[in-house]
Amino acid sequence: MKKFFALFLMLCALNAYAADTLDTIRISVEQPDYLAYDNEQGMWLYEGSAEVNNVRYKVYLNWYTYSEDMTGTLTGSDIADYTYNQGGIVANNMPRLLTDVTAVVTGDRNTAIHIDATLKGWGPTSTDPVIYLCDLNWSKPQPKDTIEYIIPKGEFILTNSDSTIFRGKTEKGWEVSLCYDSYIQYTGEKARGHVFDKNTYLAYLKDTITPLTSPTAVITLDENRMYHLYAEIFGADENLHVIKLDAPVPTPKDTVVIHKYDWELDDMMLPDEWACRYFGEDYQIELYIPASEVKSGNYVGDQIYGYLTVISPEGAYNNYNTVFINATFDIQDTCRFVNADMQAENGTLYKVALEYHLPPVKDTVDVTFQNIEFFDNIQLAQNVTFLGYSPDSLYYLSMNLYTNEIPNGTYNEKDVYRSFILHYLTKPRDEANTTQGFMLYGNIDVEFDGVDSIFLSGEMLCTDSIVYRFNLRTAWSVSKQQDGDTQTGELIRYYGEDAIVNTEFGYYLKYSITNPDLTEQLVLWFTLSETDPDIVVPAGTYPINSTAAPGTVFASAGINQSTGEITPSYFASLVIDDDGKLYYTDPLYFIVDGTVTVEKVDGQMVMTVDAVNSYGVKVYIHYDAAATDLQNTKQENIPTIKRIENGQLIIIRENRKFNILGTSIN
Repeated sequence: MKKFFALFLMLCALNAYAADTLDTIRISVEQPDYLAYDNEQGMWLYEGSAEVNNVRYKVYLNWYTYSEDMTGTLTGSDIADYTYNQGGIVANNMPRLLTDVTAVVTGDRNTAIHIDATLKGWGPTSTDPVIYLCDLNWSKPQPKDTIEYIIPKGEFILTNSDSTIFRGKTEKGWEVSLCYDSYIQYTGEKARGHVFDKNTYLAYLKDTITPLTSPTAVITLDENRMYHLYAEIFGADENLHVIKLDAPVPTPKDTVVIHKYDWELDDMMLPDEWACRYFGEDYQIELYIPASEVKSGNYVGDQIYGYLTVISPEGAYNNYNTVFINATFDIQDTCRFVNADMQAENGTLYKVALEYHLPPVKDTVDVTFQNIEFFDNIQLAQNVTFLGYSPDSLYYLSMNLYTNEIPNGTYNEKDVYRSFILHYLTKPRDEANTTQGFMLYGNIDVEFDGVDSIFLSGEMLCTDSIVYRFNLRTAWSVSKQQDGDTQTGELIRYYGEDAIVNTEFGYYLKYSITNPDLTEQLVLWFTLSETDPDIVVPAGTYPINSTAAPGTVFASAGINQSTGEITPSYFASLVIDDDGKLYYTDPLYFIVDGTVTVEKVDGQMVMTVDAVNSYGVKVYIHYDAAATDLQNTKQENIPTIKRIENGQLIIIRENRKFNILGTSIN
């Protein structure tokens, strides 16, 4: 019986409009109302308007890119989903539902951009299909003049909406205001789209100049408690306004000294973030550093995450955000010292001195754990987890290691987070009578035998002042033999130019190839640092693993039990229901190891997947975007022979010979 999964295949097999098209509307925009790159979403945003036959049209086009290079041919999932939700086309304030969008972006964002877009949708009624041909342009504005504003005594104002305003007046009376996105960091370079038009303006008496394009800004903070702002605003008056503003941190209204000795250690280490936190009865203090490891030294300005660094006195309704932090760390093996000046938005300067010393050892306990559970979270969260009990169930271990690969080697407290041992004092698993010790210091040796076992041994000093020495084994396999995966039956497929290719941009590139008769599909997840303008995936060899490192393909983790979805990368058969919807079904191949080789031949992609699934079953898939003589074949119906001739691998199928690239040979 076929297995059906909840993952619905969003394949749009929409036919192009033909003779029944009611109208073709041409919209030309010479200069957009808004054009900016959104770093967080990884997309460009274009908004333009024009009038055609007394109808005012608003065009929205938002497309994903892996960098600020905006050019390329865009179709399908290259276009942000919410473009459709916004209407894509709005006519006289009425959205027009779209069914398809294609766009070709050419030019240089430093000079001029041209977008040739075709938007298929509906007209005034739901039965009137319309094609909107959009000629969208942008030229870098050439200012009539450049005007400079020097403000030596400006203001730095922290708002309650994750934004900050700099404002002040020049000697000649010009009032300047600039509002920017200060979430996480107050300082640094703020690109277009992160300086807000709201509360950004220049004013003189009754004249107000607003931005014509999204401004840019650079903010720095020196050790003398002075913010420096440099901003460029291209105004509605078509002049370039350059702002140089200095704003001192306000003089504190009050000073409070906080000295904590043997403060509770609560470090949080993420791949690109380190947090030092103290949670006491009278104060809560949190310091966040944008680094995976913090060394002894002084930290100020953009070396500290301003908005996330907070202090909260007892009884305070909310945490107080800091407007200035100057911190010094002395990190040692058994102790650490933190001295910080933290000026909060409530006007108080908190002079914080924290001292932490590892507790004296009260006892050493040897524990053997058995039946350890191992959870591989490498692909999704770059960590692994070990959970299990001692044979008498009086001790419980929970250990988490940061790693982006199969754990193997020596790990210490810097690699471990929220790891602890529970000790049930009187009887097994008695939650009412237990102690809990979090790891503070120690070393853990991990050895993977390369087949099916991981061995751990080591010792760790915990917050209960006890050194625990332990050893354990847990079963783990490279293949892991995922439930639902195909156990036997080699898979060999060849696809040519008639295959359906779809790309979906996000944090990863989802690349899918579907055969012409919609009976099977290959889905790969690439981690890329850049793209190729012609074939999307740059030429190269991509190993299949769980590291998520740039230049790799994600190994499948099987079926997500909570959602029922298949995690890429995989190959699946397809079935269609009575409503024309496509679903995955048997046989399924969860691709876990091997390589994906991409070549660029005459501007076309040639891709070869040479891999295995979780049962070690061979998966060989070859795709040639220019090949017309390769037919999609099913290996179980058409025998395929591989052999070596004159030192070359030859594939024989239906009495025809192909080389390893899938090219027909005599």
